[in-house]
Amino acid sequence: MPHAEVSLPIKAPADQVWRAVGSFSGIDEWHPLLTRVDSEGEQPGAHRTAHMRSGNRQVECLLECRPEERRYRYEVNATPLPVKNYVAEIKVDDNGDGSSRVTWCADFDTPGSRLEHVTRTVEDFYRAGLRQLKERFES
Repeated sequence: MPHAEVSLPIKAPADQVWRAVGSFSGIDEWHPLLTRVDSEGEQPGAHRTAHMRSGNRQVECLLECRPEERRYRYEVNATPLPVKNYVAEIKVDDNGDGSSRVTWCADFDTPGSRLEHVTRTVEDFYRAGLRQLKERFES
């Protein structure tokens, strides 16, 4: 199963970063490639529709939310990408020195001929969001 992952250190306390990242429905507040998110809530089973600047939409379902661990997992139910069984996690780790590390990763199935393209597309999306977070907290 393909795996996409992006991780970035941020010079801000993990709890502070989690307050920005931890809202399932609030991803459009920090991700520069999203115009808006329509969401049903913050509990497992809640769905969100992410509207992208490109005009594409992606529908996702919250699987698990662990605020005490500063992480949540979700699955993608509808996307223009050629993927199936897409499960992602975003988490914020405390580095123990007043800084943190945000990691966003996913496992999914995709046709072998599209593997490199799809993995790069997913990682580019994650990277754009994490860079925006880093800039927000470090500027």
